[in-house]
Amino acid sequence: DLLEHLQKRGQCPEAEAAIVVYQILQALAFMHERDMCHRDVKLENVLIGDLQHGTITNVKLSDYGAAALCRCKRRRTFRGTKGIMMAPEVMQMLNCKVWDGDGGPTLYRPSDYDGRKADIWSLAVLMFALIKGVYPRGALRRQISRDGTISYGARNLLLSLLAADPACRLSAREAMRHDWFADVRKVVEHDDTEKKDNGGCIIQ
Repeated sequence: DLLEHLQKRGQCPEAEAAIVVYQILQALAFMHERDMCHRDVKLENVLIGDLQHGTITNVKLSDYGAAALCRCKRRRTFRGTKGIMMAPEVMQMLNCKVWDGDGGPTLYRPSDYDGRKADIWSLAVLMFALIKGVYPRGALRRQISRDGTISYGARNLLLSLLAADPACRLSAREAMRHDWFADVRKVVEHDDTEKKDNGGCIIQ
């Protein structure tokens, strides 16, 4: 899985991270557009399908034990791994210490949450861990804004995925159109021509 890979090799170059994140977004878009949310996006639940000369070229999103239908668009229960991967609105629902990514109290405190947008937050934390080689500590958005080692494109995408207000976060499909994935789209969309977006990144 990705966690084991990072522990052995350290941080991923951004070009490699983009391949991984894009393919996870494909899986999430497939789920979200079918009224499903994963609710446990983390490094351990992303399996490496192919390595070419040590570079990840294919991943699979796995472990759907916490997945749920989102027909009403909002969730009032939580299953999955608690901790750094949780979106602030999920923490609020669980009466955990709220972390909005800026080091301050969140401005959005719903009694329930949109599982799709919670997945997006978790994916952003995963993306940060891929690029930096470590999980974030403390005010994530502030860290990203001040980190000169992360490219402008990656910073812009991360901040768009980590909006404290879930309504302001990009959807999976919107994130896939971000400029940071420009080179990846050329390759992935060519390879996926015959798949016709059938959720090939998802383990059945």
